[in-house]
Amino acid sequence: MLAGIRAQDGKPVFKMKTGTSDMNLLQSWDVPMIAYGPGNSSLDHTPDEHLDLDEYAVAISVLSQGIRHLEQESVQTDEERSRSNYCTGRES
Repeated sequence: MLAGIRAQDGKPVFKMKTGTSDMNLLQSWDVPMIAYGPGNSSLDHTPDEHLDLDEYAVAISVLSQGIRHLEQESVQTDEERSRSNYCTGRES
């Protein structure tokens, strides 16, 4: 996600998420989670909340790059697992 934000000339900022989301319910999973969204978060859930189409397009690019990165990591992990199983003769 960081690379995707930077690729769109953005500056990633980490903030403590205090609003409601599924992450609040899933924190017991002990897995990394991230929330990302376009727009001015100070306007969330206010009468002035809006999203410019340019920001929407940037968000699509950021999320697409993040998903591609996760996919590549998953493929690499699967390949490493296959090589490890081949070398040890174990099956997963």
